[in-house]
Amino acid sequence: MGELFEKAGMQYASFDIAAGYRTTILDLNHAALPPAFRGKFDLVLNFGTTEHILNQLNCFKVIHDATKVGGYIYHSLPAVGYVNHGYITYTGRCFFDVAGFNEYELVACWFDGPSGGACIFESLEGYSAYFPALGKALKGFAETERGRVLRDLRIPDIGINVIYRKVKDRPFLGALEFSTSVGVIPQEVTSAYDGAWARSAAALRSPMLASLKRRAAAALRDYPPLYRAARRAFRAIAGICRRA
Repeated sequence: MGELFEKAGMQYASFDIAAGYRTTILDLNHAALPPAFRGKFDLVLNFGTTEHILNQLNCFKVIHDATKVGGYIYHSLPAVGYVNHGYITYTGRCFFDVAGFNEYELVACWFDGPSGGACIFESLEGYSAYFPALGKALKGFAETERGRVLRDLRIPDIGINVIYRKVKDRPFLGALEFSTSVGVIPQEVTSAYDGAWARSAAALRSPMLASLKRRAAAALRDYPPLYRAARRAFRAIAGICRRA
């Protein structure tokens, strides 16, 4: 890919844990972006990289730090399926909240697939020689109707593509998904989140609304349909606040 970019008149650099063309060795689990690369790139590509790394916060911070203001970030990553591929599959909510908290412009979003199909038990089978409990679990699944249904189910692979434009020179802010929180979120938590969505949702964290949310949850827990409807209503209010 690097050679192709250079033939198109672009400069290219890569970060990886393995040596390669114009590659700087960088362990995204632990390492910060070297200062020489900060704010250097017009385009940063995350094409099937971060799903293989456990430390997602550091990954997204390195990507943010490498992108210059006005530059673009392009993620192309697993969303559904990929049952034995890497560690992570990503939801749209993850990318949209990251964009909101960091005030990125969301330029485009689309999905690839579906393609292929694999059994949910593939990783259990692959690791069962190392962890005997997995062999026992597979045997148990084989003896139940639910397990047999899962065995026959083939989960397609679907990828998500998201393009951001970085519009502000500010430190990366990790996103926090709080729409399912029932109690009051204390100030020592919320004070760390000064992104646009966190500020616009401040009304939902007010003592009055938090108290109302707790009382509604307590009153409706014995009535599951009403409880689910109330949760949807609070999420809708949160969405309105975020768009305001």
